[in-house]
Amino acid sequence: MQTVFAGPFHVHYGQYSLFDGDHDAGPEWESLEAGGVGVIGIEAGSALLLTKRHTGDVALTVAYAEAEPALDESYDDVVEIDFVAEAQSLRLTTWHEEEFELPDLPAGPGNYRLRYHGRQTGDLAPEPAGMDEIVDEYLLQIWPAMPSPSRVVRSTSGWLDRWLTVS
Repeated sequence: MQTVFAGPFHVHYGQYSLFDGDHDAGPEWESLEAGGVGVIGIEAGSALLLTKRHTGDVALTVAYAEAEPALDESYDDVVEIDFVAEAQSLRLTTWHEEEFELPDLPAGPGNYRLRYHGRQTGDLAPEPAGMDEIVDEYLLQIWPAMPSPSRVVRSTSGWLDRWLTVS
């Protein structure tokens, strides 16, 4: 597995986006319901990802793999969903449209699996006072895969359950 981004990532309204090189507009909130996993909404070439933290820094790691990686058991909440990349490049985008370019995808354009992990997502009430105080952590693993149904792998913090009920 290759880590392609690791560090603090600033979120607003508890969200950020993943885009391929061909897209500038992402999924709307309605896509969260269609995805079936509550915290990721998908449209071709773009994904809307939610965080427990409303505004401030979260710890985010993005990793590419050639094949399905092992599940990291240390995370409280884990979901998987398909993502169709229509271009080879990806970028992370904040709500304020700050962009972070990622390296080219390992297998070029095509169908990929996103596995989104959340840790310490149940420990944020109330939110930290400092915008740069990091509490919740996220790992986004991306690998080429045949299309398969979205699924909730693990939900233990209550955060994911809330979004599954809303969507």
